[in-house]
Amino acid sequence: MFSNFDVVLTQTYMLFYNVFRNIFQNSSVIHFIRYKLIVHLKKSFNRKISISKNIFGIISQSPLPQNLSSVINSHIYAVAVINSEGFYVYTNEIFQKNFILEKEKNKFYSIKTIHQENADRCLEAVKYCFQNPHKTIDIKLQKSNDDHLDFYLTHWEFSALKNTNNQIIGIMCIGYDITPIKKISKHLDDSQCLLKTILNNTKDSYLLISPDYKVLYLNKVAKENIKLFFKKNIIEGDNCCLYMVKEMKEHFLYYFNLALQGKISIKEIEIPVSKNQSVWFLISFYPVYNQDNQLIGVSYNATNIHEIKEIATLLQKKNEMLMEIARIQSHEVRKPVAHILGLISIFNRENLNSENLKLLEYLKKSTQDLDAVIHRIVSETNPII
Repeated sequence: MFSNFDVVLTQTYMLFYNVFRNIFQNSSVIHFIRYKLIVHLKKSFNRKISISKNIFGIISQSPLPQNLSSVINSHIYAVAVINSEGFYVYTNEIFQKNFILEKEKNKFYSIKTIHQENADRCLEAVKYCFQNPHKTIDIKLQKSNDDHLDFYLTHWEFSALKNTNNQIIGIMCIGYDITPIKKISKHLDDSQCLLKTILNNTKDSYLLISPDYKVLYLNKVAKENIKLFFKKNIIEGDNCCLYMVKEMKEHFLYYFNLALQGKISIKEIEIPVSKNQSVWFLISFYPVYNQDNQLIGVSYNATNIHEIKEIATLLQKKNEMLMEIARIQSHEVRKPVAHILGLISIFNRENLNSENLKLLEYLKKSTQDLDAVIHRIVSETNPII
């Protein structure tokens, strides 16, 4: 607390200053009174007071500007003034609420006390502004928070604060909390990292291509396949047309332009990789839009289906063989069986003894069984045919 003597002496200096400022204006008298006032404040309070707006206005030789006053009274921006020795000689309510945890009145706080982890960076910014009074410097400060958040991040702008005589009286610091913005940015980064992880662990080649054919993104498999086919590395920003098989370029551009018109294309394509070898791919072209529904490019996806295609070809060949077997059973085998049954029916049984009649019945029964098997094979293969 102030002593009565301190209060009276301070008021006396202030009275002299206000009276003689208009009379002597910029003379040595007024500078002497102003100097005595500053020395008195420093000695009396031992750097342990926060200078009020009125005293701060006197030291700066003018009332606070309107725009500065609105910032100081802001409920968003933390405002402070730092002297050349690294002490806060003024802080607004937002700054005090968020950074001065002790809430001790009438006290000068040091940068090293409030921003312990970032003191060196703050002091460098203060020094820079004193040396470059016409420039500003932006820094981000991070410290632990009582709310147990992952981080507590603020953005600060340091600039020289001058009086009406264009003299630097301190460094103005204006800051605001960017923790929510940083959290959103971190969430987006994490989501993007997760998406890239998923894309890099798939067996498909994936590229995001801009309307002017620039590669915006490609996954690991796409890089490996392009290097295998073209014997060179592709990087983001390259023109994708430089990495196309000559025979497929016209085909690619056709479906690419359809995607730019908002159409989706999915095709099976056999791409030659050498004179005697080709590989089957399932190719898809999708238009890609941003949050404002503006087209930003084309998603190109290529899935190697060569093994699947080979299996399908093998199955097709087996199917054709089954169809041929069914045809043979239906026509070439069944025909002689029908002839045998016909001959059995016209046998003259009167001239046969009992033994031969039994043999004829066995022959008829066996032929009928064979005919039944042929009928079953043909009926079961009909759906295939």
